[in-house]
Amino acid sequence: MVTLLDLSTELIHLIVLSLARSIPDAKSNNDTELYRLAATCQKLNQITKPFLYSKFIQCLPWECSQNHKFLRTILENPALAAQVKYLALQQTDYVYRNEYRERLPARAVIAALDNLHIVSDSRGTWVAAIKKQNEDALTAILPLYLPNLEELSITFAEKDEDNGYLQSALKNAIHMKPEPASGPFLKALRHVECDHHCYDGSFGIEDVEYFFHVPSLRTLSFSSLSVSNFSWNPALKFSNIEVLDLTSCGVDSAAWAPLLRPLQSLKKLIYSPGFSKHIEFADTAPSAIGASLTLVKNTLESLSLTKFCFQGISDRDFLGSLQSFPRLKEVDVHLAMLIGTKNLRRSEMLWELLPSSLEELVVMNARSGYYHKQDREDSIDQLIECISKKPTRYPLLKNLTVAHTFGSIKALSDVCKTNSVLLVRKLVP
Repeated sequence: MVTLLDLSTELIHLIVLSLARSIPDAKSNNDTELYRLAATCQKLNQITKPFLYSKFIQCLPWECSQNHKFLRTILENPALAAQVKYLALQQTDYVYRNEYRERLPARAVIAALDNLHIVSDSRGTWVAAIKKQNEDALTAILPLYLPNLEELSITFAEKDEDNGYLQSALKNAIHMKPEPASGPFLKALRHVECDHHCYDGSFGIEDVEYFFHVPSLRTLSFSSLSVSNFSWNPALKFSNIEVLDLTSCGVDSAAWAPLLRPLQSLKKLIYSPGFSKHIEFADTAPSAIGASLTLVKNTLESLSLTKFCFQGISDRDFLGSLQSFPRLKEVDVHLAMLIGTKNLRRSEMLWELLPSSLEELVVMNARSGYYHKQDREDSIDQLIECISKKPTRYPLLKNLTVAHTFGSIKALSDVCKTNSVLLVRKLVP
């Protein structure tokens, strides 16, 4: 039987590289397999060591000694710090009180904090928190000592006096003027994901808006974000964000224009109010979103607007025509947002509202707050007419996805086959 050590160095390298590139999983203990390989023998240690620090997932508070070991290693060894590409942090008010385990030397962390020059006005509060072994304060400086960090994932908690250090450190570092001699902080960061760990809680955009100011950032993903009465502070004229994912978030009608105006490179927008804590935003006027989308019409390639709640004629209107979006290839919306509901019908037909650049169309049902269907009775007919015009109106159209609850689609299926469009029925809850 062939063992791992019998394989060629090149093949072992490929195996280790595959493990290092695996999707980070908070349930796994930071590349456990890689650490086991590194501890096996000198040959595997030499191959594995360069990948051991490619990503780090903050351990649970009661296992925070691992976090402290990692932070100490990063502060003492810049070469290893330069290898970290992915970092996942959890905001916490946990205070490390285990007297029988090694504590992180406060003096070293305070010196590292002072070296950043980001907390001159609140240094006393930071020093006290670090000496108390406050976990949020101890790990807050970690992203700022990773010069090649590309992806950052943060889980926020309810704010209190013992947390908020991470947000403060990031905000102060990103807005630092003048910039450090070595260049801006987080200069390699390209992807950020933020969530809130309380099911019935959310965080405001003022807690994360500084990310939009990072020049290298391309993808921003939020969950449980609330946006209302919004204006940029400091002012933001331009952002390089290409993908904005607002899944299970709440954005009120008046906030859309100021939110999108600086995003002059935006290619993909995902928005779904989703959970009940954002139900007040589920009735956001589609016309407000549509009007604001024109601010990014020259760059937008993918649009997803789902999980809205349709209550009736008194509080609904339309998204607006998407014909003037020259690069829009993917559209995923409630059909009612384009042509209206059975109680509030739009005069234009579906085929008159979609862009000629369309390649993929996904249409979902419109439901009321009690899950009653609100779609027009001619929804299938509208789709049939739209597909039948592919040769002249939508020559690039390849895929059509409809909810399984739309009813009989035999006629639609026949038209799709005739026009070489792949029809998929999607199971929706």
